[in-house]
Amino acid sequence: MLNKLLNNHHVGCNIILLSISISEPDGTPQNVQGQRSSSTSILVKWDEVPAEQQNGIITGYTITYKSQTENDDGNVQANASVRQTELTNLKGYVNYNITVFASVVKGDGPVSDPIVVRTDQDSKLSFLSIFFLDVLVIS
Repeated sequence: MLNKLLNNHHVGCNIILLSISISEPDGTPQNVQGQRSSSTSILVKWDEVPAEQQNGIITGYTITYKSQTENDDGNVQANASVRQTELTNLKGYVNYNITVFASVVKGDGPVSDPIVVRTDQDSKLSFLSIFFLDVLVIS
């Protein structure tokens, strides 16, 4: 019976092929900012990659840091839903170049322009400098 229906009626089927091109992000995380938290930590914040430059679903962010004067560099991974992270165990009173880039399943996007943030002075040094300044002024 089915053969009879198929032979007597035109049965059509439309097939639509959809091709989605997924590649690495074309853009960088926006508004990367850093704020020293202590003598050994820096809080880094950023905004997401513009939607039209994501080229897929962002799976995470990588924050890189490199000391300008010490042998101290590394990176920290952050989940896609996170827009800030704290860099810890850094050297005291040192300038760090910090960048952020986004990743999708296909790969990593370009690195943001570097920002430079200096960690605080060690609190012991700050206390000593204030103490000696007071002694000099009082004398």
